[in-house]
Amino acid sequence: CGNLCHIGCTASYPYCHSAGSLNAGLMGYNGVLCAIALGDKSWKGFLWASCAVLLSVIFQMVGMNWGIITLTAPFVLSVWLVMGLQKIEEPRNRYADMG
Repeated sequence: CGNLCHIGCTASYPYCHSAGSLNAGLMGYNGVLCAIALGDKSWKGFLWASCAVLLSVIFQMVGMNWGIITLTAPFVLSVWLVMGLQKIEEPRNRYADMG
């Protein structure tokens, strides 16, 4: 979970408005929530969680640029998006094992 938080903070650092927003946890909090929601002990889980962390950082930066107070919306949107992608990918894997 900690490594994924570093991914979010590192990805957002060049685009961050100020060091204060990093210190306030604006770029790491949603990433930690994504890691908790999607992370597991497999490499595949790590990759899905990493995608959600990066998406949450993008959503956070877009919201900040538009002047929107995002709170946990980046977390929710990124987790829903990644879970939808997981559902799309899941049937392909199920049928690949049968044939």
